[in-house]
Amino acid sequence: MRFCSSAKTFPHSDGTLQDRMNHPAHVLHPLPDSCSFEQAALAEPLSVLLHAARRADLSPSSPSTVLVFGVGAIGLLACALAKSYGASRVVAIDINRARLDFALQQGFAQQVYCLPVPDKAKTTEEQLRRAKENAAAALAEFDMPDGFDIVFECTGAEPCIQMAIHVRRFSLRVSARNFNADTPLRLRPVSQAAVTGGKVMLVGMGSRNVTLPISAAATREVDIQGTFRYANTYPTALALLASGKLPNIESIISHRFPLSQSAHAFDLMGKGRDDDGRMVLKVVVGSQP
Repeated sequence: MRFCSSAKTFPHSDGTLQDRMNHPAHVLHPLPDSCSFEQAALAEPLSVLLHAARRADLSPSSPSTVLVFGVGAIGLLACALAKSYGASRVVAIDINRARLDFALQQGFAQQVYCLPVPDKAKTTEEQLRRAKENAAAALAEFDMPDGFDIVFECTGAEPCIQMAIHVRRFSLRVSARNFNADTPLRLRPVSQAAVTGGKVMLVGMGSRNVTLPISAAATREVDIQGTFRYANTYPTALALLASGKLPNIESIISHRFPLSQSAHAFDLMGKGRDDDGRMVLKVVVGSQP
């Protein structure tokens, strides 16, 4: 079995795919009575989003409009968390129609937009132009010409990051000192995913090097914030999972395998679909199928 992420370098220490293991008591978090073991398996990915939401200042006290790129398990949890925090609008973008349909049918997103599968751009300029055009089309579909307060980029894909940052909204700025009511106004059509002064949260882990339109972000004061894993979020995650404020959250768990089939479970995650053609979102190892 090949390991990924922080486990890809040798030597490996023992992993956690085992029936029992010893942990220091101070790093353990008791499960609330109303939190199932399967729900608890979502505490780790939910913690990723709680940390991102905290950095984005997303909270119930200040309802925001939220756009999520990518509706895998992390993106779906981003949608669910935003809704539980009282976001006034939660929409999602992906290139996978089946995942978007799932997000819509299960109530994770209020509206979705399916991006065309991109061809490989020959130049950076062409890639940025396509990102701008795709964002304009998505915002028109969402009827959100002013863009969104917070964008959770959960794919790590360069075109999606560029869509979130590069494009601008249909804007109008009038200076009071030279405004004449009799003068016709000329509006400059522009489009953006994040509003002026909005935030783009880089949640997805993609390529090591990405081309970003920094000048567009700078002139519109869009905050580009990185977010990596989490810190001190498990108590909040478990309490939220037990509260019932994340409806249909267990629907994210698409497949379940006993410990003896761990290798097959990892292989299935890499394929994205099982042998019956069913979509793979979150796989739980250790429960009975």
